[in-house]
Amino acid sequence: MMLSSLNKYATIIASVAALIVPIGFVSPLLAAENQSSTTQVAVRSTSASWYQVAEAKLPNNFYVIYRITERLIRANKVDSPYLRIILSQDYSVNATANTAYLIVLYQGLLDITEGDTSALAFIIAHEIGHYVKDHYNRVYALEQDANSKLREILSSSKNQAEAARRIEALRQKIIEQLRAYELEADQIGYLYSVRAGFDPEAGSRGFKLLEKMPGGTMASETHPSISDRLAALEALKAKYPPETLRQEGLTQIERTQPLTYELAEDKHSLRINSQPTISSVDDIHRRLGQNDRD
Repeated sequence: MMLSSLNKYATIIASVAALIVPIGFVSPLLAAENQSSTTQVAVRSTSASWYQVAEAKLPNNFYVIYRITERLIRANKVDSPYLRIILSQDYSVNATANTAYLIVLYQGLLDITEGDTSALAFIIAHEIGHYVKDHYNRVYALEQDANSKLREILSSSKNQAEAARRIEALRQKIIEQLRAYELEADQIGYLYSVRAGFDPEAGSRGFKLLEKMPGGTMASETHPSISDRLAALEALKAKYPPETLRQEGLTQIERTQPLTYELAEDKHSLRINSQPTISSVDDIHRRLGQNDRD
């Protein structure tokens, strides 16, 4: 009974860990980023000149990502000191947000959304939604609860068949919860991107593109089916009319100014600052001076 149960347990943990597994990929990039210096952009004057400077200084991909992300932050009052966007050269149609303040976009995703900034905005807003809804910590708690319940099942089940049934029920409950998290992030994707002025149909377009991928029509252990996600988006449009959301976003934009950014020296990541910031170099000079006699 123990071996059979542990095999199923591995499947449970794989399901729960699906949202956090990419941390193994992200961590080395974070380490490299922490070791590299950044190019700090000066405080802006007017919005027009600020964005012109950004376009001149940033690679095209990052300029587009900057304009999208800073608009999402400002229009929706995202409560975060900054967001860092990493571009992965891995050719995967994917994006992840598996720790606070960090989003990874993959090259295949940029290709499939080329020329449709609204679709990319929906995806980035969806990933911000994982942060806003605290899905990292909720997934961790879900995993800990699964561990506890599994131990109880293994110790109290009368036979292998009973244990198998109870483990499968637990697995299904976890799958339902993980899918619910994705629908929550989809909701944020719609609300935030439309408030920021992007096309309310962009999410639906993006999902229809994903339908064309191998297995794209099927639900997974962590994501609902495309048809379920499309239906949920249609319900959101009825509940939250786009024009109302756009006006909310414009009102908030008028109260704020363009956000500063920092491009990593290796040009693999961009930090968008939601709050005023100074560099660590400036801070150490301010506190200790530039030589021992300061």
